[in-house]
Amino acid sequence: LNYARVSSPSYTPPSRKAVAGKKFDTIYDQYIKDSKDDLKMDDSKFGLSIMGDGATIKKKPLFNVLVSGVHCPIYVANVHDASDQLAQGQKKDAKYISNLCREVVENLDPLKNLFDLALFDGAANVQLAGSCLECFYPRISVIHGAEHVCSLFCSHLLNKTKIKKLVDIYRTIYKYFGSGCTHMVYAVFKDYAAKCNNNHQIGLVQAAGTRMGGYFYAFYRLLRLKKALKQTILSTAWTKVAFPKKHLKKALEDIINDENYFKMIKTVVLIMYPVIMCLQLADTNKPGMDKIWYYVRMATSRINCYAEEFDNALNGAVDVDLDVDSDYDVDDDSASEYSNEDVEEEMHCESSSFGETLKALWTTQVAKLQSDFAIAG
Repeated sequence: LNYARVSSPSYTPPSRKAVAGKKFDTIYDQYIKDSKDDLKMDDSKFGLSIMGDGATIKKKPLFNVLVSGVHCPIYVANVHDASDQLAQGQKKDAKYISNLCREVVENLDPLKNLFDLALFDGAANVQLAGSCLECFYPRISVIHGAEHVCSLFCSHLLNKTKIKKLVDIYRTIYKYFGSGCTHMVYAVFKDYAAKCNNNHQIGLVQAAGTRMGGYFYAFYRLLRLKKALKQTILSTAWTKVAFPKKHLKKALEDIINDENYFKMIKTVVLIMYPVIMCLQLADTNKPGMDKIWYYVRMATSRINCYAEEFDNALNGAVDVDLDVDSDYDVDDDSASEYSNEDVEEEMHCESSSFGETLKALWTTQVAKLQSDFAIAG
């Protein structure tokens, strides 16, 4: 408005087409130039890192190449559409990915003395592409993304251990107490939940079946609302609710009154807290390697301390049949992101106790993180 007050009466604002075209392109070009200047600032002292990962946006197979510097945490260097490559019957293999990354490295570092780290997830093709980069650029070391390692650990816990049964039970509890499909029960539970939490409206979480730990957040909320659940099944409204299957109501009562079930949930929450904190560090643009190292050590300590408590609680838990569909959608890319040794170890773990399986899965993941810590310093 200040500029408008002093502008000439003959001034005409640019049209929508001009703003969305030439002027927007000018702003974009200036933003790219400023970002690149920030990226190159002090790069000879602190070096540069390159990152890459696949993505699917509007059915297009993309591969993103990012660069990180001390003054520019994320610089989008290239977003490549691999449709033509795949249409020719080719794959997004290591050679293809390494060539995309090499174009970026050669453009920003023609003398091969700036890039020192390459970060990829655990997929075999990108890890092999990282090895190819190491051959062309001896200064580069390849490490895994800590967030990806921890998210895979969450995914495999939900798929390969007895936590999957806890998820099935939680989904049934959420269906009748948290989703609102049973109006009377939901209204009574909502009222008790508020009374138990200083009149704050707090409900059960509808967790997504992804690798980002959604069900572990849901377990924490379940513990917080334990008292409200117990009060709900003791209410008059609960006695008036009819369930599609006669045994289901009794099964839900047995689960909510079973202290061993909540003991297992509490044990899982205690174990997974430091892992979830590692996942949250992926959302910050501040350096967090020291915090990740701290939480990784905390996770190792808690797994060794609490794993057997889960098995003890499981042995004393009630056995109920909730008739739930356990094939919930969990994003599981283990076939492409684990080595043969990892898969063989997990097949051995499936028949073991939860404590043994948990320790084996974490040992596999923490070995990658410890190696990465040693490389990154």
